[in-house]
Amino acid sequence: MSPYPAQVTQERIVETAWRMIEEDGSMENLPVSRLAKELGVKAPSLYRYFASKAELLQAVNTYTLSLLFEEMNIVLEGHRQQAPLEQLIAVAKGFRQFGHQHPVVYTLAFTTIEPDANNGGQDSAEKNQQFADLLRLQALVSEISGGTHSLTALRGLLAIMHGFVMLEINQQLRRGGDLDEAYEKSVEAYLRGWQNST
Repeated sequence: MSPYPAQVTQERIVETAWRMIEEDGSMENLPVSRLAKELGVKAPSLYRYFASKAELLQAVNTYTLSLLFEEMNIVLEGHRQQAPLEQLIAVAKGFRQFGHQHPVVYTLAFTTIEPDANNGGQDSAEKNQQFADLLRLQALVSEISGGTHSLTALRGLLAIMHGFVMLEINQQLRRGGDLDEAYEKSVEAYLRGWQNST
């Protein structure tokens, strides 16, 4: 077993850790030694890429968010001929679908405090891209809410989407009914409220 095999990269470490967390259902069940064995390296070699397990976790969370934004961008591309309201409802559906498909890493990404350290700035490009994606969403929201209130409206939309998904993941919506319909109508009613206030 080589300590520094050529095929091991920071990206491969993150993707492997992400997959193992998804399969195991918890970061706690992912000791560095097991991750290293999966990658075919010795555990100490992983610290060439990440100074700590917390730093690795933050990279995993950044990767999760990059996949989430990628999903939303794909949805937007597929609905760009529609009106802003319909585009945002489609984005909301894609957001929820991602949370349902990846509940463990989704929850982890939104419930973990970022450590002070960073992994050599490797996340900066992805974070910059995510910020650009948020600005794209805000621009779309502004067509409904108006530019002055677009950030407030965007934050409210994200809160509705994330709150609903987290309630579902934690099985807190148990009173029956069609949750697909409840989610979509909640998002639509929120956006129409901004539309009618302008």
